[in-house]
Amino acid sequence: MAALLVAGAGARAQEALAPQIVCHSHITIDGQIKPEPRLQISPPTPWRITRNFLVAPISGVGVLIGRSLEMESCSGPSLWVMFWLPPRTSGGGTMLGDVFVAWMPPVAPAGPLSVNGYGIADEGQYVRYGPNISQTRTEEADLASHESRHVDQWAVGTLLAGPLAFPAAYIIDGALFPSSRNHFERAAGLPSGAYPPAPDNWPAPRWPDTAAIVIIALLLFRRRLRWLTRVAVGGRMHTRAHAPMRCPVHTRGWSHPVHNVTRSGGTFV
Repeated sequence: MAALLVAGAGARAQEALAPQIVCHSHITIDGQIKPEPRLQISPPTPWRITRNFLVAPISGVGVLIGRSLEMESCSGPSLWVMFWLPPRTSGGGTMLGDVFVAWMPPVAPAGPLSVNGYGIADEGQYVRYGPNISQTRTEEADLASHESRHVDQWAVGTLLAGPLAFPAAYIIDGALFPSSRNHFERAAGLPSGAYPPAPDNWPAPRWPDTAAIVIIALLLFRRRLRWLTRVAVGGRMHTRAHAPMRCPVHTRGWSHPVHNVTRSGGTFV
């Protein structure tokens, strides 16, 4: 995992140094690029630089994924967008750090801006935010703002507990509070992310997802659970009790240890 994140940081730096088309640009048949004005949604410069630095490794993973899928990239407002060129279209995507990978297929024909799979009739090419995920500049601004808030969440999670903290928290929250109930989606703005209003604030667990998370958690934390069980059964004196050549957490057994188990100043027999 560490090697992947290092490779990701390098890929993100390389992408940032390469010339990029600005998202929302009109590209004519003869290759002329006519960018639309940038959307003014970027956070204050100090925070934008800080958060992009924090999420650079995972952002680079997004770049590597986009490249492996033969996607193109454009520089969006405070984001990086990986997308397929027309006539392939996207109906949504996933934020990885500050990189939006537009991999989700469209649910239905998106309307007049999707004639011939891109742009409007006779326009040539139109590199949109996605592209074709949104149909108007207002929708583009809303979606970009929503995804930019997810970058904030990635950065804060990375700062607090590492690069996998936010996706882990998002997946766990999404299993218990799916779709519009998800707290991270609410914080990013449901309407701007094209989510319907949340019916209520109560959990509505997806039981297969929840069961899978519980099983994974039990496997990951089984040693500490075993230690807590021994302490609960045997009392506080077993907090530091351990088998020879093992620490308390890595001592085997769920009940309190009874064979050659030592602690400070004595031996349990």
